[in-house]
Amino acid sequence: MISKKFIFSLGCVIFLLLTIGAVSASTVDMAGVKFNIPEGYDEFEDASINGAVDEETQFITYCKFYTGGLEDMIIIAVAYPRGDDFKFTLNDVLNESYTRKTINGHEGGFIQQEGNSTFTYVEESKMIIIMSNNESLISHVIV
Repeated sequence: MISKKFIFSLGCVIFLLLTIGAVSASTVDMAGVKFNIPEGYDEFEDASINGAVDEETQFITYCKFYTGGLEDMIIIAVAYPRGDDFKFTLNDVLNESYTRKTINGHEGGFIQQEGNSTFTYVEESKMIIIMSNNESLISHVIV
């Protein structure tokens, strides 16, 4: 007879395998910053911005939009100043609306608005914004 302990252990192994499969991802690079895109998410290329320069602010911006089925979405943006005159810090990009939070070792600001979760952080003077209508996806995207 199979013991309850064995069934419980087998159930835990199956759960872990399903969880690992659910977060398998491909890696993308945007302006030298790597991100994981969960399996089943496709890029909506018409909404991508690849190195656009805002002439007023002199910021260079990259942005990608991913959809997972009909309901889930992920938006990733990276912006940084052209030249070396200005370096982003976390205090430059957060205001009092954000809650300080650390996700996957990155200190940043977290906010929820209109059904979307947004995490903003700074890495090597680049402002990085990850937004999703599914909060749990944010930690899967950050490398």
